[in-house]
Amino acid sequence: MSKFCGWRCVLKNLYHSFLLYATTYQPPNTNAQSRQQFTDAFSNALNLVLNDSDRIVIVTGDFNDLTLDKPIHFEIIFVRIMYSYGFQQLIQNPTRRNHILDWFLTNKPSFAVSSSVLSPIFNLDHCPIHHDLRFNSPPDYHMVNSSTVWDYSAADFEGLNSALFSVPWDFIVANSSNIDVALDNITDVINQCAELHIPTKTVRHFRKHDKPG
Repeated sequence: MSKFCGWRCVLKNLYHSFLLYATTYQPPNTNAQSRQQFTDAFSNALNLVLNDSDRIVIVTGDFNDLTLDKPIHFEIIFVRIMYSYGFQQLIQNPTRRNHILDWFLTNKPSFAVSSSVLSPIFNLDHCPIHHDLRFNSPPDYHMVNSSTVWDYSAADFEGLNSALFSVPWDFIVANSSNIDVALDNITDVINQCAELHIPTKTVRHFRKHDKPG
């Protein structure tokens, strides 16, 4: 559980991390510093958990004076962050008086079949929210191994081309004892230039668990 000057947020992985559920609570009259800390931390968390494009993320909870009908500066920033990650807010009716204070945000709205706001329970001043969710259980995968690969999307190809253009290839070939040595020397130079201009990343490899016979 994360806590920022009254803000509370609990995250839970479900279905082998295929579904991430987060519930949060903001006390009334939270100060600006606490709100900014929460916004920064939440944005960083989303950046980490959404590295898997297939993962379903649900964010729900009581946001109190963080209203959608009359947003102030912080609310605008928070909503923009959520929308920038592809989230939609599915609650459309007031949950306390005339305000929508209890939200249901998700990056995969298609699996939410329906949503509604229920009547208050006992003497609570917030109405509970209800959703029907429908999605297929993910396949049961386990990691086999990992490997390091070139991250071409972040490569400096202009710098790489410049480095390769400045290599004295004739000198390398002329000072190689035979064609095999020349090939090895050329390959070494190309790899050295690539290492300077193309970063690497670790890729995890998964496969389904074998079903028992």
